[in-house]
Amino acid sequence: MPLSGTFDTVALSELLQWFHQTGKSGTLSISVDMEDTYLLLMDGDVAAVGSSDPLRLDTGQLLLAREMISEAQFTDALRQSGPKQTVSESLVANEAINKTRLHQFQSEHLFEMVMDLFFAPQGSFHFSPRNSALGLLGAPEISESNFFVQPISIQAILMESMKRVDEWNRIRQVFPSPLVVVHALPEEGAAGPANPIVRKLTSIGQPISVGDLCLRAGFSRFEAYRQLFEAFEQKRISVDQVPDGSSGQNQLGPVKTLLENARVLMGEAQYDEAWEVLATVANLEPESTETRDLLLKVKDAQLEQLYQLLPPHRSLKLEMSFEELSKTGLSRREKYLAARLSGQMDVATLVVATPLGELETLRILRKLLHADLVTFVD
Repeated sequence: MPLSGTFDTVALSELLQWFHQTGKSGTLSISVDMEDTYLLLMDGDVAAVGSSDPLRLDTGQLLLAREMISEAQFTDALRQSGPKQTVSESLVANEAINKTRLHQFQSEHLFEMVMDLFFAPQGSFHFSPRNSALGLLGAPEISESNFFVQPISIQAILMESMKRVDEWNRIRQVFPSPLVVVHALPEEGAAGPANPIVRKLTSIGQPISVGDLCLRAGFSRFEAYRQLFEAFEQKRISVDQVPDGSSGQNQLGPVKTLLENARVLMGEAQYDEAWEVLATVANLEPESTETRDLLLKVKDAQLEQLYQLLPPHRSLKLEMSFEELSKTGLSRREKYLAARLSGQMDVATLVVATPLGELETLRILRKLLHADLVTFVD
């Protein structure tokens, strides 16, 4: 049977451990910051990874950021891509990258997508067993390129996550904030070649904040920080702690700009957009108290705004059949909630009766209402 919940009640590590021990097969959907990541489980192992955002799975931009392809090659592939061919597939067709190397790179990227889930402070999940009768809850079809050559053991995933948590604690002693500024040091006398993050820093040619460098480098946040920590120990870079106050703010790059943009959006009551901007900053700096405080303010403002549109005492009714709903372009979570709108539960009850959380439930109800898929019951 399907299983739903939030990470407030069941930690991701405990959830995956249970899937491994019971040898479950099916689709585990993990929702973080309004974005779904799908893990296709086979006999308790992870066979493939999908996403509600197709851009996360098309690695062309990441290949460019890591200088594995040229700007011209990327532009040509982008021009040739379309509904039937991704940018990555166009790169292979143009012989900009070897197919085997691309698949290896994609597998590494998929694994990093799984690892990033362990650093998400909040989230919810839904598991649909294989051959579940609730077909409308199934995730979008996962393409062949998003399968691992061999399923990844959940035990291996959990061991790597524990290792990364330990490493992260050491890394954060040197880089406690994305506002820390790093400098590339002269290479004279350095032992061995520099790692990719140092080469990127050297090519930029000036000191830059860690957050800005992560955005430009094309690595996962953890990998970028890991390489920076390695370079720091090798004395290939120097680190400047950003002092309190305004000094050094002109070097902070897009991280500071993103925070300022979020404040402007909040002032204009564009709370969904502000949330997305702040979620980007939170991915770079999950321990940032400033970002967390702004996220809480946005959430409170969103809830107030949503409850004005969706009064807690009102009930909603789905205006289509279950079969028609399954054919819509709604996401799995949206269909999940819409299927429960029989007019028998008011908004306040729905908020506590679904595993989606208060804010996501209200956002989905707003979308369904604006699309005229549901109506209020008189």
